[in-house]
Amino acid sequence: VTASDSTDLTALVLSDEAITVEAGQSHTMTVTYVPAATNQKGVTWTSDNTNVATVQPSADGLSCVVTAVNEGQCYIKVTSTVNSAISDSCLFTTSKTESGEVFENHFILGESVTFDPSTGAISPVGMSFPSTGI
Repeated sequence: VTASDSTDLTALVLSDEAITVEAGQSHTMTVTYVPAATNQKGVTWTSDNTNVATVQPSADGLSCVVTAVNEGQCYIKVTSTVNSAISDSCLFTTSKTESGEVFENHFILGESVTFDPSTGAISPVGMSFPSTGI
């Protein structure tokens, strides 16, 4: 074993194996390089279903903000950019909010608004808008 071999990346470890986050909320995940002194750093973060959760990696790649979009499950994966065979993943579950549902546009609907799926209109309860207005 040479000195350079001892710093070769052998694994990536995510801070979470499985997590549940309420729709509309975010959670920050981190990655640890094994060994910590590796000279083979660099990762890519992905969600296998961006309808359930999206990823926003930090500039250094050591962490990632995962935003729960719609109810469901997906895998958040971190993969080495040096060796794509080295990766780790987390089962990410987005739960329904207590106050309502989350739709594609990230609106959280509760008791104070109505949603018309045929037109896509969102209106406060007890108020109406002219058809040409807001």
